[in-house]
Amino acid sequence: MLGPPDPRQSQKDRMLGPLGHPGDFRPPNMPPPPGHRHPMPPWPGGPLMGFLFMLAEKPLEEQQKILQASPRFRAMTPMQQQDVRLNLRRMTAMTPQERRLFQERFEIFHSLPFSARETIRTEIFPAWNRMGPRRRQMVLQEFRRLARMRPGQRNSRFVQDTFVQQFSNDEQKVLRQMLALAPAPPPPSLARKP
Repeated sequence: MLGPPDPRQSQKDRMLGPLGHPGDFRPPNMPPPPGHRHPMPPWPGGPLMGFLFMLAEKPLEEQQKILQASPRFRAMTPMQQQDVRLNLRRMTAMTPQERRLFQERFEIFHSLPFSARETIRTEIFPAWNRMGPRRRQMVLQEFRRLARMRPGQRNSRFVQDTFVQQFSNDEQKVLRQMLALAPAPPPPSLARKP
């Protein structure tokens, strides 16, 4: 059983698994650390996702050999193994550019604080999945527009009649949550090019 984290180790190092990939690399059947509310695999992607990025670059036969040699994979339930195989198939089918973009997004997600990841996983993502494609596109366009605004401009936009009529309460909540997690826009002096 693992003890408390080493205080000399940085938070980023504690988040990295044995292969240096982000994610929760607790052995199966080990209880989560204190303060961890969900004994679930890291999201998005599920267990071994960081490992799968490396594996997806290899030929199919070699993928299977490496996977079967993994003690962590063998310790999983058949359903978890099936999920890992499905994720690996999806990643192998991606172009190298798509895989790189997916990996960047995965690493960005796992670099967020735990509370932000939980907000995305439990609130934003489920609400996003309930929206239809046209609504998602509208929310995304509005998010991009709002992200370029200063906080005062943003607040006035949230109370405009056109905004209130255009977006449901759930969509407005998702926009506010996404904006709270987005990095602040650069100051005007840095945003303009000379």
